[in-house]
Amino acid sequence: MTIKSTYASIVSIFLSFLCLSMPVYAQAGKCEGNPAFRALDFWVGEWDVFNSTDGAKLGTSSVQPIQKGCAVSERWRAQTGSTGESLNYYNPITDRWRQVWVSTDGYAIDIVGNINKDGQMVMVGEIHYYSTKIIRPFQGTWIKRDNGSVRQYFQEQDDSGNWQDWFNGIYVRQSQE
Repeated sequence: MTIKSTYASIVSIFLSFLCLSMPVYAQAGKCEGNPAFRALDFWVGEWDVFNSTDGAKLGTSSVQPIQKGCAVSERWRAQTGSTGESLNYYNPITDRWRQVWVSTDGYAIDIVGNINKDGQMVMVGEIHYYSTKIIRPFQGTWIKRDNGSVRQYFQEQDDSGNWQDWFNGIYVRQSQE
């Protein structure tokens, strides 16, 4: 056996190993089948959203899994006509969920968190108001209710350090007609 043929054999073995290991490596990163990516499944659906205090309809929301279950997208339309969208995704490296929200009302929300011991999704981070260039601490909680609805409760921290209610809505599944 010559050096050239030995080298060719080594390269051939290496390439074979590389080709055989690639599908395994690629599959290891998939979201399908990993229960951590399903933590927001209770929020997926078509919703009418109501004020939790007075029951007034606030808008509608479509919450759908995207990218083969690697993320969840929300599309919001308020009764006033304003809209917003969020991208929600789980990062298995940090073991955290993240929501990035952008609205036609001139603000963005960036929060991270996870399911707590009570089964509620709790995320904390910041809200950014574009026109005033103000950034405030912000937190959101999604609570699956026994009747299948979801309470979404957001708070913002004021200049005094007190948490103020920012949004308190009840997501009710639209009827299947």
